[in-house]
Amino acid sequence: MTNTSLILWEFLTTSGTSLYTLVGKRIRTDLTKDDGGTFWKNSTAAILYTISGETVPNAAQDVTSTVTFRCYSGSDVMSGARAVYSALHDRLRVANNAVTTTGRILNAELVTASQGGFDPDTGWAVYLVTYRITFD
Repeated sequence: MTNTSLILWEFLTTSGTSLYTLVGKRIRTDLTKDDGGTFWKNSTAAILYTISGETVPNAAQDVTSTVTFRCYSGSDVMSGARAVYSALHDRLRVANNAVTTTGRILNAELVTASQGGFDPDTGWAVYLVTYRITFD
């Protein structure tokens, strides 16, 4: 079985990219803990993502997933959340046949453009965006 979450995380946390410069390895399915094991309180930029709707459309066992990203700025400033979104978008634009140590991203297709706003639970600035990503 393809570990889509690990492949995606490895690709997005590659050092030397503008995305890595902004968020480092703070790209997770759960943002409750930061790198030091304490609760994350939007003090640093980060991305939370959810993978849903995984399908195996062919016998080659490629997996296509719908991935929703929540891009946080590390503050209540909307421009910071937009910068994280822009870096994520730039990174995913070059995801065609991207190889990681655990698999490959065949392509990433933008499904819904980013929607900036404030998280209703926390009041933090956040940009939401959804991609359809195919893994191998």
